[in-house]
Amino acid sequence: MRGLTLLFWTLIFTTSSVELMKVQAEDKFAYDFWPPNGNWNIYAVDGEGGKPIQLTDAWVWDRWPAWSPDSKHLAFISQERLAVMEADGTNRRHITAGVDWRPAWSPDGHQLAVMKDRSIWIFDVETHEGREIPKTRVGMLPTWSPDGLQIAFRSDILHVGNWDIYLIDIDGQNLKRLTTNRQEDHYPDWSPDGSEIAFSSDRSGQSQIYVMNLIGRKKIRQLTDLPFSGKGPAWSSEGNQIAFGGQKEDDLKSIGIYVVDAEGGEPTLRVPTGTSSPPTWGRGPLRFAVDPREKLGTTWGAIKKGN
Repeated sequence: MRGLTLLFWTLIFTTSSVELMKVQAEDKFAYDFWPPNGNWNIYAVDGEGGKPIQLTDAWVWDRWPAWSPDSKHLAFISQERLAVMEADGTNRRHITAGVDWRPAWSPDGHQLAVMKDRSIWIFDVETHEGREIPKTRVGMLPTWSPDGLQIAFRSDILHVGNWDIYLIDIDGQNLKRLTTNRQEDHYPDWSPDGSEIAFSSDRSGQSQIYVMNLIGRKKIRQLTDLPFSGKGPAWSSEGNQIAFGGQKEDDLKSIGIYVVDAEGGEPTLRVPTGTSSPPTWGRGPLRFAVDPREKLGTTWGAIKKGN
């Protein structure tokens, strides 16, 4: 059938304690969510907007997920501890304590940058050894350059109550201030080709998405002009789209993950999630662990029209 794509979702029930469910989709998102009478936990959803899957269910809060470069693992913050788990929510392990805000993977997937003791630190995922990057005091929300040589982050290094985006080499050299607006700039995210950084800013009166060109003159363009706030941009792996968390005031159905073309245009609500938490954008099929004592085997599908 030309122009049609047949998608199947299959859950296989066996006698083993845990099976994997695989959702065939080209991309996936992870985000944190605090349901009513619940706790902060991490959820994942396929890029077609299927049913969200809860990946963590701990008595502590789990927040700020970040897909690894190969989208096989998620790093996150678990009650001020840096943690990593498989993409299906299994094999949860802790790397270090005393951390906060969203971590960032190195391009090779071997290291994580995160805020610890109010500075940016780098930790080895396997050995758990860490080191502080000099000159990053009050730094948070790091994002790694695609070549692995630099980190951009949010900070108020000057201690003037003005949060801006800064850039530094991973050895602590060549600190640069990239934004100088009096309003808050936050959630930087590096484009896959390394030429731009997307970030959120309150400079228009409420949080919108902006893109900064790093080649030549550092020109900043406003990507969204929404009647509601948007924050936490995340580039697609191709670099042609940007996802972010958004919420219209007094409109619960509008809360979720929005996607906009990287060159501009009208953002669309890709996945209603019930939260405006910043998403992390991964690639490949969504897999998650299920308990066969609670789930029965089933197969279902859908037909999508192609272009």
